[in-house]
Amino acid sequence: MSDSRQAAANAATDRAIESARRKAPDVRVKKGKELLTVRRIGLVGDSGEGKTHFLLGPILAGENVLVLSTDLGGNGLATIEGALKEIGEEERFEKQVRGVDVHAVSAVEGYTAGAYDDQILEGGWSPTVEVWDGFSTYNNVTVDRAVHDPNQDKFAHFAGVLRKTMYPLELFLGREVPRGSGNVPHKIVTMAEDDVRDDKGNPTGVIKPMIAGKSVKLSKLGFDLVMYLYSKREKNKDTKEVETKYFYRTGGPNTIPTKSRHFKDLPDLFVADPSKVWEILTGKKREGKE
Repeated sequence: MSDSRQAAANAATDRAIESARRKAPDVRVKKGKELLTVRRIGLVGDSGEGKTHFLLGPILAGENVLVLSTDLGGNGLATIEGALKEIGEEERFEKQVRGVDVHAVSAVEGYTAGAYDDQILEGGWSPTVEVWDGFSTYNNVTVDRAVHDPNQDKFAHFAGVLRKTMYPLELFLGREVPRGSGNVPHKIVTMAEDDVRDDKGNPTGVIKPMIAGKSVKLSKLGFDLVMYLYSKREKNKDTKEVETKYFYRTGGPNTIPTKSRHFKDLPDLFVADPSKVWEILTGKKREGKE
């Protein structure tokens, strides 16, 4: 894209953001159980460990799921489509799931400000769950671009860039869809995992979200639940075949990124079960399940 076209596109995005911001105040007063109507969940795990697969829980409970993807190569919703097809529920993918792939920083800011809500809500569809898939990619790519920008001192504004990547997350966690409606969907944010290394580059055994700099310390603050997702290869005692088993961890040693706001029915460690987690968090069972 030419410089003039890019400038025009950026200006259009800025106008859309400003228009969206003027539509509603940033404060709404709630009381009683109304304060607990929205669940905010962080999912941390390596690629292929079941972060996107977790969305089966809300989908099978009848939720409408909107996915903002900032992962490299676009969203991983093919995982969900395939899983639904396996259990004969593929029609849910067309009816209940919508996705938005964005990569430019300005586009993410526009999304969180509600600039694209008219397209998202076409046909009267409205999300009850909103997902940011690939926050780690957004954070790291934004920082990488700033560090390698030839037009500025590589590290002069590094701390500011790190903080700036957290601001859209703040907006996302409180965002109404559409803006001004009072409708705040449940929130799910996926983050890749990273290992902490010592000064010599050796692994320390500590796992953290793959978020650059001290911003990682902010990554758990806005969530009711942070789960660490992982898998193990184990031999089936009956078939003797090696199988992959997936697990959720909601508590345990401080070497693992977890957090739970008093959800007593969730054990510290259990076999992955998206529907079980969703029912405990929201009270909504898998549809058709007694």
